Amino acid sequence: MSEKTVEGTTSNGVQLELMKDASKVPTYNGEDAIKASEMNSSNSEPVANMDTSGLVDEDASNDPHKDVETSNIPMATFNIINSIIGSGLIGIPYAVLQSGIGLGAFLLVFVGVITDYSLSLLIEGGIIMKTRSYQGLAKETFGNIGYGVVSATQFSQPFFSMVAYNVIIGDTITKLVKRAGGEAIKNSVLTNRHFIVFLATLFVTLPLSLYKNIAALSKWGLASIVLISSLIVFIIIKLALMGNSIPDVEGDWDFGKGSFVVAITIMSHAYICHHNAFLVYESLSERTLNTWNKVTHLSCLYSALCLILTGICGYSTFKGYTQGDLLENYCYKDDFANVFRVVFTVIVALTYPIECFVTREVIENVFFSKYKESTIRHAILTIVLVGVAFAAATITDCLHIVLSINGSISAVPLIFIFPALFYMKVREEKLLHWKNILPLFLILLGIFLSIGGIFFSIQSILSGDTCSHGEELWYC
Repeated sequence: MSEKTVEGTTSNGVQLELMKDASKVPTYNGEDAIKASEMNSSNSEPVANMDTSGLVDEDASNDPHKDVETSNIPMATFNIINSIIGSGLIGIPYAVLQSGIGLGAFLLVFVGVITDYSLSLLIEGGIIMKTRSYQGLAKETFGNIGYGVVSATQFSQPFFSMVAYNVIIGDTITKLVKRAGGEAIKNSVLTNRHFIVFLATLFVTLPLSLYKNIAALSKWGLASIVLISSLIVFIIIKLALMGNSIPDVEGDWDFGKGSFVVAITIMSHAYICHHNAFLVYESLSERTLNTWNKVTHLSCLYSALCLILTGICGYSTFKGYTQGDLLENYCYKDDFANVFRVVFTVIVALTYPIECFVTREVIENVFFSKYKESTIRHAILTIVLVGVAFAAATITDCLHIVLSINGSISAVPLIFIFPALFYMKVREEKLLHWKNILPLFLILLGIFLSIGGIFFSIQSILSGDTCSHGEELWYC
């Protein structure tokens, strides 16, 4: 089989090798597919960021897994964790603020369990339908409409991440410039967040995004995990150092609050990893549903612990003053915090071109798959995507709005709605069959969350929803 590969990395730095014209797994039928999968232990290709290539599966006459690197359970678990634990982490304390500390902790566990369950549904559906990509499963079950909807969703997920990264860059670098320049430049153009994001776009993220081959960024995957883990430790330490200095206000310790819909959409943005599911599964040396479930259980458990620690400790430090970007809560003269602003800026700067790579690949595969590669088209698409992401980031400087929008239109459908819908379609059971109870619940809940999240996000934009807007908070 003739294959075309595009090297790169996952959204948090895992090595990427997108395979175009991916073949199908061996043919099975219905229940036999699940049983037969338990005996499948052939090799597979490396993990990819998002299965935007090979959107339509084709039959292969040769073994597609021959002479390709494989992974075991720990390696695959690391890949999934790396997909989950990323920039969405700093928005979790705000999600706890919106839901209440008790309900917030419960929802972090709940969304983690749903993520685990839906990952299993997704792969089981793929085995039954003999597909090896999210889009391939969508096309097999709902034809071109399903293919188009999933492709659009998998475009919006990394695109809004690009917008979020611009907001984060505006937050973090502005504080760093203020600290370095002092009062002399505090109100100058050098501390204007739009100007700073423009410069960062022009001289850093755009040049990196223009690279066709981003394999060089794949080397920092482990470093990314270490840096993110150090950020969690920093948040815990700052709770001990300054938690008592910020007074409580009424409602700070309420078990639950009414804005839980916004909280779940932000949590979903943090948990999303389904775009990697098939290629992580295919990377396993022993590709069985049982092995895959072990990977998802371990990954979601570890990720939930990290998110709970971040959410509870971050919120407990600042309580009712918690911002959508937690780093905004730390004073610009706090040099301990500034170290981690630098760390997070580096993470964002290296992750941004990867997200751009994915959005560009979706467009290439959907609209230009029949055309030859073109450097000019590559450059134009990149400049347009980066430019639109910059423009979108000027609409709001409140990170929680961007995270909620992305969660509502991308993460919630990819986690809650699509896996359950595809599973019900391939099973072909009666609507109210007992096997459809949980999938049907996920679909209805996902629709409710998507609509509710979009409504609250629009309401937040129109009402001028409050965030610090880069200003120092009173306790500084």
